[in-house]
Amino acid sequence: MIEAILALALAAGANLILFCLVISVPRDMARSRGREEIAWIVVSLVGSPFLAIFLLWVMGPVDRSDAGAGR
Repeated sequence: MIEAILALALAAGANLILFCLVISVPRDMARSRGREEIAWIVVSLVGSPFLAIFLLWVMGPVDRSDAGAGR
């Protein structure tokens, strides 16, 4: 009985870590860098959370001063 409870607790903990990695971290990184959150969640789900985190880290924040330069 105790083994089943421990297994359930371990599975719940693993799901929480997975949620944080796949959804929460890329979403928060995109938000803090001024990028589209939903797009980066999709990149994380379709590709890899590590890829999304790495790309967001490398790309850095959006430069708002160049937003209207193409007009």
